[in-house]
Amino acid sequence: MKKILICSGVPYQNKTRQRPQHLVNIFESKGYFIDYIGLNEKTEIQSENYKVWNTKKNIQQLFHEIDLSIYEFIWVMHPYFGLLLSDEELENYNVIYDSIDLWNEFRRTISEINFPEILLNAERRLMKKCKFVSVSAIKLGYIAQRYNKNIMYLPNGSFELDYATDETVIKSNQVVFFGSVSSWIDVESIEKMASMNPNLNFNIIGPKDIKYSFKNSNIKELGIIDYYELSKYLKVSKYAIIPFQDTSLSSSVTPLKYYEYIADRNVFVISTGFPDLLYREPSRTYFYKTSQDAAMFLYSHNIQNQLESIDNEDFTWTNWNYIFKDVERIVANKASNTKRLPNINWNNFKEYKMVEKYILPESLFIANEAKSLYDYYLSLTEKEDYNLKDFGHEILLFAFSSIEINDFHTLVQLVNDYLKLHQIDHLISLSNTDDYIHFVKVILNKEVSIQSSIYISSIQFAMYCELGELIQLINLHGLSSVASYAIKILIEYYEFAEIFEEALYLAEYLYVSNPTEENLKIYGDIKFKETYTSIS
Repeated sequence: MKKILICSGVPYQNKTRQRPQHLVNIFESKGYFIDYIGLNEKTEIQSENYKVWNTKKNIQQLFHEIDLSIYEFIWVMHPYFGLLLSDEELENYNVIYDSIDLWNEFRRTISEINFPEILLNAERRLMKKCKFVSVSAIKLGYIAQRYNKNIMYLPNGSFELDYATDETVIKSNQVVFFGSVSSWIDVESIEKMASMNPNLNFNIIGPKDIKYSFKNSNIKELGIIDYYELSKYLKVSKYAIIPFQDTSLSSSVTPLKYYEYIADRNVFVISTGFPDLLYREPSRTYFYKTSQDAAMFLYSHNIQNQLESIDNEDFTWTNWNYIFKDVERIVANKASNTKRLPNINWNNFKEYKMVEKYILPESLFIANEAKSLYDYYLSLTEKEDYNLKDFGHEILLFAFSSIEINDFHTLVQLVNDYLKLHQIDHLISLSNTDDYIHFVKVILNKEVSIQSSIYISSIQFAMYCELGELIQLINLHGLSSVASYAIKILIEYYEFAEIFEEALYLAEYLYVSNPTEENLKIYGDIKFKETYTSIS
């Protein structure tokens, strides 16, 4: 029997079944035997088709005692395991890193989740070294493709039979919500919907991680309910809701609960505008823009009683077995260049906050902006009065677009122009196609490459150019936001590029201009590492 290893951040044994538990079911149905290692797993389970390991005592020891060579592939779902897998193991075995959350946003915005910097570095290492990166959301794919060319888009799904429509059950005036009531939940929208629709009863099902008491009497918190009991509540509900805050964190989510809801063909869903759902424009779904919008739509829709008939739309794309149909083929063939991110014109959905603020900047840089910049700057260079001083950092964006359309001649010309423009061409010598392409990518994407011969020089050059421009802006305008941006760049790279002085300068400036504990910590961390490195 073929064997796989699933390394998850979620214990297998809990009442709420999440993506990892569903994966066990999928691979089990495909004839695999699954070894499941979840963080903080308290007990061991041995079944005919899978084994859940007890990891409470010493997960590091357990992990290193397992023979990884026996597995067809290793499915990693949490950055922690990037600390346990060696470079040799990542390179020699079929390791898939399943990117399911925007961990840096968890760390930045959700204080109750302890996610140290070392795990963010471990995730980047996993992405760079593993054979494939699967992503549960399109935004995660935009991020992952900076590190790995083999991307698989694998959003969440559901097993339709778990929530199949039962036409014998009469719908009542119920509105249901599945999931954790956490800091990313839009409680204001729930309150407004309940307030404007007193004849509807709202059932909130799931754990509660925030200190908040719902004010409306028609909102009931039922707590955690076993996964296999959820369908009972869905079958009697007219509506199901997914109210999330419009944040960067939410924009990288493909909500599992949506796929569970939609399996019941007689439920209408009212949801925040998630990018991964918007572009599909599914029926029986309303994506609201504001809390008031959500409440007004629910009131109007309920009054008109528009839940009479079951639509015939094909929702095959929501089924787990459809979503995973080619995973086995990709892994078995050890395919490369597997990127399957949907090609979407996000401008069609830019009125939704998540798309406007958190998706368009990512996608347009790669897709739309590159082509338009190329056309614009090419027209400038063809003019007789062409002047290098007309260009700033944008010339490198233009160079990047020439990579995208395989115009190497223009790439070389533009990179050389940029070197002359900054009068620092002595810092690096570029000799071939790969060097030029890598150089541009380092500056624009901060991409880490295995081309060690020019990696450090490229990073040094990138930092030199950016620091020169940023420091000039800071000195002229005192822009602490610009300094913040520079610090974010430097945090990851200053050790590699040995640019401690520049990092300290900006960190000190940032703290002096905005003396917060966070900025003091940034300065202290860089100062400590600079001192420690010089002593070593």
